Amino acid sequence: MISSWCRNRAITTYDNNEGEDYVEDLVCALREAKDEDVRKSTIGIFKNICVDDKVNKRVGEASDAIVDATRRGSGSQELRMLAVATLNILATLESNKLLIVRCGVFWHLTDLLQSQKETEATEAAQLIQKLCTVPSNKVRAVDEDLIQVLMGAIDHYVFEDTYPVVVDIILDVLKLLVHESSARYKMEELDGVHWLFQNIDYTANPLTKEHCVAILDTALFADEYVSSWGVAMYNEETKYRTLARLVEQGTPAAQSMASILLNKLNTEYPYVRVFSFNKHTCYYDFRNR
Repeated sequence: MISSWCRNRAITTYDNNEGEDYVEDLVCALREAKDEDVRKSTIGIFKNICVDDKVNKRVGEASDAIVDATRRGSGSQELRMLAVATLNILATLESNKLLIVRCGVFWHLTDLLQSQKETEATEAAQLIQKLCTVPSNKVRAVDEDLIQVLMGAIDHYVFEDTYPVVVDIILDVLKLLVHESSARYKMEELDGVHWLFQNIDYTANPLTKEHCVAILDTALFADEYVSSWGVAMYNEETKYRTLARLVEQGTPAAQSMASILLNKLNTEYPYVRVFSFNKHTCYYDFRNR
C-alpha cells in the first residue's frame, strides 16, 4: 500500500527536480494496482503533483488507468470522483485531451451527468467541456452518442429546475459540438431544433435561454447555403414566435443573436421549398430563379 511517506516523497522528489523517474514508477504502480486504497493514494498523488505542463504530460501517460477508475463499478464513488478531478487537471494540456478521450472516458461519465450530487455532475460536465475543444474529440463524442446523453441530462435538470450551472456547461458543450456537421445531423435526428425552441420557452433561466439561442446561431451559420436547420427554425418561429419574444425579453446577448437569426430566417427562408428526390431531402431557394 502506498503510504503517506510515498505521497510526501513524490512531492519532495518533484520539488528537487528528481520527480520524473518517480512519476514513471507511480504510473507503473497505478496500472498494476488492484487494491482500491492503492489506486486512490496513487491518483491522489498525481492530482497533487500536476502543477505544470511538464509533469502533466508525464502523468498523462497513465490516462488509461485513471480513466478506468472513472468506470462505473470499478470502485467506490470517492475513487471515481477523485479520478474525474485528476483528469480535469490533466485536460488542461492539449495532448492529454486526445489520450483521455481515446481511453473511452465519455461513456464512463454519462451516469455522472445526472448525479444526485451537483458537485459530481459539475465535475463530469466540466471535463467533457474541456475535452470537446479538440476537433477530433468532438467527432468521437458524436460517434459515441454523447449528444443524446447531453440532451437527456438537460431535459432532466430543466424539468426539475435544478443545477442551472450544470445545464449551462452542457449547453456550452453542445455549442462546441454543432460546429461539426455530424453533430448537426445527429441533433436533427433527435428533433434538436424543436428541442432548443422548447427549452427557450420552458426555462425561466435567462442564461439557459441565451445558451440555447447560441447553439441555434452556431448551427445556422455553420452552413454556407440553405440548411435543414434553417428550414426547421423558420417553421418553429412561424408557429411559436419564440425568437421574437426573446428579442423583447432576453439578455442583451440573447436579444442580439435572436435578432440576427430572425433577420436571416425572414430574409432567406420564406422562399425555400423542400423536395424529396431518390429518398434524399432537397432544399431549393426560389429567389435564384
